[in-house]
Amino acid sequence: MATARRARGRGHASRLLAEVEARLRERGCTKLNLQVRGGNEEVAGFYERQGFAREDRLSFGKHL
Repeated sequence: MATARRARGRGHASRLLAEVEARLRERGCTKLNLQVRGGNEEVAGFYERQGFAREDRLSFGKHL
């Protein structure tokens, strides 16, 4: 999910995330996981303000 810089701070992403969470709950989902690129503290802060907690995980990828 991304919001254009000029549109940030207006609640668009918060409302979209709330709708996604509501729909997932309706379907029985009990946990939502997401990934944020390392060093992207602005986005990490957004998700923390939405109630997400940082978890100790490793993410692996391999370009072929």
